[in-house]
Amino acid sequence: GTDAVTCSGDDGDARIGCIAFAIAGVNQGSPFDSNPSLPCFATSTSNSPSCLTSTNNADVMILGFVSYACGVTPIPDSGFAIIKSFTDCNAGGAVEYKIVSSTQTNLPVGFALSASSEWVMISDAVVAAP
Repeated sequence: GTDAVTCSGDDGDARIGCIAFAIAGVNQGSPFDSNPSLPCFATSTSNSPSCLTSTNNADVMILGFVSYACGVTPIPDSGFAIIKSFTDCNAGGAVEYKIVSSTQTNLPVGFALSASSEWVMISDAVVAAP
């Protein structure tokens, strides 16, 4: 099937970028890991956005989302793969993932940026179907 995704914002000063993707094999009853530290949210200015991610479940897909400034290129953390990234001068962003088979404690989820930038980073974990 096909789903339509609309991205919009109501703040004239905001820069909005969207990346939409689908994940097969997700636990439909409880798709997100229940660890109280999730989702992780961080913001700063540097070339190394990161969130420490802990999970209560094994067999999860760890996701990292980052937004950054114009002209910056993201490089995923070791063991992660990029789902999608874009860089323009309205908003830059990237999504990465890593599938793990055991629970995680303080797993660094992040990117290396090609230059120092203001950034916002979010990480979360999606649970596999039983």
